[in-house]
Amino acid sequence: MNIQIKKSVLTLSILSTLSKKEINGYQLSVLISKKLDIPSGEIYPALRNLIEKGYISFYLQDSADNIPQKTYKLTDEGLKQKETLENEWNTLTKSLNSILRGDDINE
Repeated sequence: MNIQIKKSVLTLSILSTLSKKEINGYQLSVLISKKLDIPSGEIYPALRNLIEKGYISFYLQDSADNIPQKTYKLTDEGLKQKETLENEWNTLTKSLNSILRGDDINE
């Protein structure tokens, strides 16, 4: 998969997941890796990037073994960005599917 497309898909996947649930990085990595062919090691750099942009934040929460873990959550800016990316994705896939079906070829 093209690196830029992969980054965009990963960003949208992270923001979408966090819009539904606050979650730690490991759980997020497992969820996304089950659905997409993206190595789990790419999740953490993406999380840092999204924190720097102000789209997500984190807080420390004790785990079952009393070791603090970062739990990530979506910010208001992140929700806006998720909605923007989701709209762009839907428009792109609708247009691409039309091309792949051959719609309007004979016009």
